[in-house]
Amino acid sequence: MGGVRYSDKKIWVDFMTSGNAANFYAVLKNFYADLREEWILQGNLAENFQDKGCKFVIILENASFHKKAEILQKIASEMPN
Repeated sequence: MGGVRYSDKKIWVDFMTSGNAANFYAVLKNFYADLREEWILQGNLAENFQDKGCKFVIILENASFHKKAEILQKIASEMPN
């Protein structure tokens, strides 16, 4: 699974051992943590990341585990960017 940040073309890649909701969530959580860490290392306050940090879009295919209600709820509440 991977993504590209539009502003500077930075690439994130992580490998999922199997395609399931738990692994999908774990990879997203890693991506989010990397973005948040970069934000802080640039001299920004961690508590401002949610409101002022970068926003990102993830493009997914139609895998059923991408649409599980419990995973979508966790993503919305824990990774609002």
